Amino acid sequence: MFGCSHIGHKQADMEMLKRNVEFVRKNSGFALLLADTHECALPHKGHMMFHQDKTPEEQLDFGIEIFSPIAKRIVGACGGNHRARAMKVAGLDMDYRMARELGYKHRYFAHQGFVSVKAGKVNYSIAFKHGTGCGSNSFGNCIALMRAFPSADICAASHTHECAATKKGFWEMRGGRRHIKEVTLLNTGSLLDYPDYADEAGYAPQPKGFTIAWLDTERKHVRPEIYAQV
Repeated sequence: MFGCSHIGHKQADMEMLKRNVEFVRKNSGFALLLADTHECALPHKGHMMFHQDKTPEEQLDFGIEIFSPIAKRIVGACGGNHRARAMKVAGLDMDYRMARELGYKHRYFAHQGFVSVKAGKVNYSIAFKHGTGCGSNSFGNCIALMRAFPSADICAASHTHECAATKKGFWEMRGGRRHIKEVTLLNTGSLLDYPDYADEAGYAPQPKGFTIAWLDTERKHVRPEIYAQV
């Protein structure tokens, strides 16, 4: 689960991004892009512009190049608050532009999305969005998704730069008997070291890395791996 890659920020670890993309390619995995792929700091954000090492156009080109080897493995993508910067100023959605260029625009959702993937014999439903907040509630965004998409097997979010995983259970009826429906809540991390804006706001530092969800191919079961340093 890719989130908060912040391509174009001076403190974003692009080598780690490349390793994660290669991990997906080698393992024929699925990829979710949970936004803030590009830093996209614009003039109206003032001093934040000076933390970039690429222009927004260069960031978009870089993202297209990096993700092109796994474009067909991207099963879902959404927009986030960094994408919203250009939308508010110029009506430009960089996440959609990348989705269009790489051929997965039909799986791109500006806000929250819902997709299904098949792993072996098993179908998994995934609800996802970028999210909001500053990290005081690790699973707040996932719980909001769970309420909106009660049939989801996985609810995935990003934004807070914290990798976290937990599970919830609900009763459901199958064949006239009740069974426990397992829902996995996943928050993926980021590729940023401790940036100045986080220090200024007093945010807690977070280790770099993403969350991986291992999907059982014989029975419906998700095994999360957090802060995966691939």
